[in-house]
This record gives sequence, C-alpha cells and structure tokens, in this order.
Amino acid sequence: MTMVTILSWQQSDKYAWAANHQNIFEFNQWWKIFTSVLIHSDPQHWLSNSILLVVFGWLLAGYFGFFLFPMICLVLAWMTHVLTLWTYPLEVYLIGASGLVYVMAGVWLSLYFLISRDRLWRSRLIRVLGVCLSLLLPTQFQPEVSYRAHLFGFLIGVLGGVIYFIFNYKKIQRYDAWEEIIESEAEDIF
Repeated sequence: MTMVTILSWQQSDKYAWAANHQNIFEFNQWWKIFTSVLIHSDPQHWLSNSILLVVFGWLLAGYFGFFLFPMICLVLAWMTHVLTLWTYPLEVYLIGASGLVYVMAGVWLSLYFLISRDRLWRSRLIRVLGVCLSLLLPTQFQPEVSYRAHLFGFLIGVLGGVIYFIFNYKKIQRYDAWEEIIESEAEDIF
C-alpha cells in the first residue's frame, strides 16, 4: 500500500489510479477498484488508515491466518468500493484503505462476538459497541471523507465475519475443546 501510494503521488494526474462510477461502470476500468484501495491523497490520509490497518491486520492474520487477512479482507474491500461507487454520482472519486480498515474491523468484531463465548452475549455486545464508538466513529466530519464507504465496509465485514464463522465453525470449535483440555489439566495440577 505504501509503495503504490508513493508511486501514485508521483503521477501528474492525481486521479490516474483512482476509481469513480464512470470509469468503473461505463469505461470498464475495473483495475482501478484494486488500485483505489491502495492509494491515498496525502501522508495524513495514508497514516490514518495505516495505523488501524496494522492493528486489525495483525489481529486477523495472527488469529485466523493469511487466508482471512489479507486475502478475504481485500476481496471484501474491493466489494465495498464497488458498492460505494455504485451509489455515488459519476464524478465522485473514491480512494484509500478506510473501506478495508472498516471491513477488517467488522470481521474482527463479529468474530469476537461469535467466538468469545466465555462471556455473556450482553458483555460481548457492550465490548463491541465500545470499540466501535472509540475507534470507528469519526470525531469530526469532513466533506472529502467517504463515510458511506466506512459504513458499507463495516457491514460487509460483519457479514464476511459471520460467513467465515459459519464455514469454519468445526475448526473453531476444536480450539474450544483444546482450551477445555488445557484448563482441566491445569486444574488437576493445582
């Protein structure tokens, strides 16, 4: 992402790799869906996405592996950009990884809610809402920010997390059984 962003800053046309409704749906420049997720308008935009990208990327890859992040999350981010651009007027450009960041947050929070059954569902819900309010809710509104991409990314991420959970339920359940064995052996020791 950093390399593509720096390369895009060196272009004379600042929208050369950006996506809008017209160049995707009318001119069939679908490759811009991929590049638009990777490029950013300025260092502040890049930094604001990079911090949460690293945090959620580390969590998702660490707990669920390379297939979920970056593979599935990138596909969901591209879907987010397509859906967002579909709803925008022709001339509005969409760039940045915030859709990806919100996808990752939605995936992580939905999987946390579904997997961490050692807590009551109300407690898990309060934790998820707390993270959403503290990390995902904007502190100021800026006209150049696509809050629609944030919303679509989060919702697609939640749906992606639920689908991932359903398809990997048996595998996830095996980890629960392993934890119970470890806990029972620890109780026997003490």
